[in-house]
Amino acid sequence: MRADTEIRSDMESQLLRDASIADSVIGVIVRSGIVTLTGEAGHYGAKWAAEEVAKRVAGVRAIANEIHVKLHEHGAPSDTDIAEAVANALSNTPASDGIQCVVQNGIVTLSGHAPGGGDQRSAVENAVRRLTGVKGVLNSIMTMTAS
Repeated sequence: MRADTEIRSDMESQLLRDASIADSVIGVIVRSGIVTLTGEAGHYGAKWAAEEVAKRVAGVRAIANEIHVKLHEHGAPSDTDIAEAVANALSNTPASDGIQCVVQNGIVTLSGHAPGGGDQRSAVENAVRRLTGVKGVLNSIMTMTAS
């Protein structure tokens, strides 16, 4: 088992190298291999990216992602603006027919069926994750398998 100090050091150095997290202030707490991410991110993509970094660090047993997405209040997009941006992103994503979205308080909920399976489900989520104003993504897209 790796020492908590080693895990924290690895986490911090990898977070510094990730350009998608550059505008965020993220703290790392490690206790018994459990990583707690704290602080603020300017967009949901940075929160997600920090979690992905933690998943790659050796010795991490579990992750608590307590990063808050804090948008700049001045000029922050409305839920309608975000919904429009999501709809546009989905129209540019292959095989996103049948996928719906609902936006509430900056949280995007994706639903529908993905006949292409898990890859399509992930592609749709990736298309909306870094849109301005998105605070979180709940991916409830059902995958369909051939029978």
